[in-house]
Amino acid sequence: GGLGQYVERLLQLARDRGTTQAKLQWSSPLADGPQKRPKLYRLCTLEQELGMAAMFFAAAVRQEGLDAAQRASPSPWQPLTEAATLLRRAAGVYAHAAEALLPRLKPNLAPERPAELLESMALAMAALCLADAQFLVADHADAKGSSSRLVASLYAAASGKYEEAAQTLKGALMDFNRISDRLMRAIALGSSVASARAWATWASYMMEGEEEDMGAALACADVAVGKVERCKLICEADPQWKEGCATELGWARQVQRRLESENSIVHFKKRAAKAPPLPEEKMVAKAIPYAPSTDTISLFSQ
Repeated sequence: GGLGQYVERLLQLARDRGTTQAKLQWSSPLADGPQKRPKLYRLCTLEQELGMAAMFFAAAVRQEGLDAAQRASPSPWQPLTEAATLLRRAAGVYAHAAEALLPRLKPNLAPERPAELLESMALAMAALCLADAQFLVADHADAKGSSSRLVASLYAAASGKYEEAAQTLKGALMDFNRISDRLMRAIALGSSVASARAWATWASYMMEGEEEDMGAALACADVAVGKVERCKLICEADPQWKEGCATELGWARQVQRRLESENSIVHFKKRAAKAPPLPEEKMVAKAIPYAPSTDTISLFSQ
């Protein structure tokens, strides 16, 4: 048994029988968010059931990746490798749903439909999974002492991927009755934190080598602090997020204070009016293509 096997069985039934009428119900966390008594949406075909099952399978793999990341630390790398791989697998399942399963469903969806059955949602979730995986890659690069320029470019790419997820949803608002507020806040938070880390790391880079530039470093640190400051409202409703935001803000301010202290003692430079642009994004996290014949191991089949 297990959700992965269920998806494969539905794939086989859909191939054998085509469009088959069915009476099934699912909740929609991506539309309504976590609820004690979730709203149920009626599905009327086997293909719609397959779409929902595939999206929930992707969500389960994603959650396993997030759980693994939470248990791990940037060093040693092995636990984060496993977490990043799960997130890349989830991205592959979402991408498969967006390409092969969901587009044909849209014309026949009921007005009240789960967000999971929209291609645009699957594309956004694939981007979100890759953003999370990229963030882990940047974390590891930072922990192992990679160059500040490389680390900044990795974090910048993670922020860019979060923004891609957000823009995909914003560009398809007419597809949805609702989009989970928690989902939108999570995407915004991820983008802001990744961007803040990129700017703080870039501030350190400004002070490396022979052409150190304290004025530019201070401006970069200011941007980093501002990025995290804007997270406060996003995190207000969630105690765990609030704690994480406070930690990020403390780290960004520490970088800022260190530079200010050094400047007041050694350099005596004026803050640059504008921070120099971040380095070119370096995106290394790629989706692992979903292969139904091999991806049969479910998170629920223990």
